[in-house]
Amino acid sequence: MTRALLMLWMGLIGAERLDLDGASSGVTVTPFLVLTPVLVVCLLVDRSRREYSIYIGRAAMTFLLLTTVFLVCVGASTFGSLDERTTLMRAVLAFAQVGGTAVVALLVHDEPGAIEALRAGAMLGVWLFLLMNVMAVCSFLGILPQELFLGPAVLRLDSYGYAGIVPRLSGTTIDPNAGGLLLVIFALLAPRVRLLAGAMLLLTLSRSAIIAGAIVALMVAWDHGVGALRVSARVLIFGALLAATLLVAVGRSPQTMEGVTRTLAPFAERIGIGDGGGSASEHGSLVVRAAGEGSRSLQRAAFGLGWGASYMVLQEFFPGNRYGNFHSLYGTAFAEIGVMGLIVVLLLLAGPLLRATPWRPLIAGFIVFNIFYQATTVPAFWLLVALAWMTVQTAPHQQREVRA
Repeated sequence: MTRALLMLWMGLIGAERLDLDGASSGVTVTPFLVLTPVLVVCLLVDRSRREYSIYIGRAAMTFLLLTTVFLVCVGASTFGSLDERTTLMRAVLAFAQVGGTAVVALLVHDEPGAIEALRAGAMLGVWLFLLMNVMAVCSFLGILPQELFLGPAVLRLDSYGYAGIVPRLSGTTIDPNAGGLLLVIFALLAPRVRLLAGAMLLLTLSRSAIIAGAIVALMVAWDHGVGALRVSARVLIFGALLAATLLVAVGRSPQTMEGVTRTLAPFAERIGIGDGGGSASEHGSLVVRAAGEGSRSLQRAAFGLGWGASYMVLQEFFPGNRYGNFHSLYGTAFAEIGVMGLIVVLLLLAGPLLRATPWRPLIAGFIVFNIFYQATTVPAFWLLVALAWMTVQTAPHQQREVRA
């Protein structure tokens, strides 16, 4: 029972497309918010029945202290917020996501069976991601409506479009960047579906997530001694011949070449290969604005402008958008919750890099991802940060024996 619930919780951890309340309360009630308290109770009852105490090591205590300080900073930002109501609502969400995942991580981090359940849940999450992508494409083509009503619940099928002809497929999430990061997490947890997760990662057209995925893949390969692997000459020759054949087949026909170029153009622009991939200047402007807003006064530097209230000073970038932000976790933390909040965020992400655990490659990916975006509303991000802190440290010579 508990194992099945843990699998379901992990598979639906990013399912923000499904509003179980049907938007009647004005708040999106995701499966994560409903399942988390039920899962915590089941895990506690299971441990009590087996008389299995909770192990809290020094690193776990450090994490819990840092998390508490972070949440205090989020709460304190309400007092100087430019939009107190928005800050209060988003602070409550932060408490639910950060606190909920921390408690779950504390209850499962030292149980191999529970970690295996999380891995199985990640595999389920990839398949659900694929299902939602298929349904989103059908909605994009007009075959399905943008909303499906399932009793009192509502399932959104709309997707962000790019260049007017390419849907950015974000699976169970709505934000393609959050969806891409979720796929990176699922891919590390569930090796059997890594290729499928990687293919769907490209379909999100999220540069931040793709870069983070590349960092994770490189670190995992390095940890598994890819440098010591030898590829046979036969495999190299076959690969070279196959690539050459494909290039000749495409290049010999101007019509084929033009068709391929037209098809790939939106993707090339999105990931910054073509002339249109130049949102770097806007991103730089947002980071500069974050630094300026966070240092506007001593009170602002201490408490920030309010958690989730960045949109108030970013209307020229995101006119009419209540979710506009600085597109960088570090800039957002400084501007919204002050210098102490930024320091805590840096410590939360830097600490696990010093520990030889299976989650270290993912933490490196998180650090890079949050330069270009922010993962504060992705519960799976907070869960893996917690696990990275709480997992018992292994010696360097043992690390390759731990399955990543």
